[in-house]
Amino acid sequence: MPAPRHRRRSRRGYPVALLLGIDERRATLWMVHSDSIVPSGSISCEHKGSAGTSNPRYNYFDAVIAKLKAASATGVKSIVVAAPKGTPTAKDLAVHVQKHHAYLLKPGSGRTIHMATVEGSAAKDVPSTIEIVKSPAFKAVTTSTTGQETEGIMQLLDAVINNPEGIVHVHFTVDEILRIFEALRDEIGPEPEYVLMTDVFYAANKGDHRLQRVLGLAKKYKVMTRVIQSKTGPGTRIASLGGLVCFTSPAE
Repeated sequence: MPAPRHRRRSRRGYPVALLLGIDERRATLWMVHSDSIVPSGSISCEHKGSAGTSNPRYNYFDAVIAKLKAASATGVKSIVVAAPKGTPTAKDLAVHVQKHHAYLLKPGSGRTIHMATVEGSAAKDVPSTIEIVKSPAFKAVTTSTTGQETEGIMQLLDAVINNPEGIVHVHFTVDEILRIFEALRDEIGPEPEYVLMTDVFYAANKGDHRLQRVLGLAKKYKVMTRVIQSKTGPGTRIASLGGLVCFTSPAE
């Protein structure tokens, strides 16, 4: 009798950025992971808004922003907008954000997003999207946007560590962090705010079921998780703390 076949778990890796492929008629959102690309929905220009406006382009951009906000609520605030060369769509979307959703660009806010643009079409199919993600331009802008995002998180982390009142706590081990997340089921204990780790720590421990449990619970409870390049300033800072950090606020 042949041995039972075990289902292999797909490895998506850790989230890197959101990629928005957009043209004049259609927008497609992709979640770019370190090992994969996952589609996250699409919107057509004919989308009808709920604000009662008869302007289809306004409705189109507003629907795109609504989808971006929902996706970025999971913790990924770096957004790369890919639009075909010679089209004004990406620029017009940026103007729309500045005019109608400026709070998303305000530094220091938990809702702050970091946007950049590249040329290319990622609004239709997987092959063109993969081509963009593999391009030097995409790697350059994601390095820039994730750097901006991480610097803001690190400022918050340093404020937490240097907090003399000790209201917010910092945790550095997988077991300790896992206990915090498992306590959320009973609605007791502190509430996790962020889980941060370096890419070196993730690579060395991604096979650890405890770490995968932490990442799974962080996704379930919508706690922001970021894997940071070790060679960056913030990455060096986290590496000096052991490579893994979680800070929490008191339960209400």
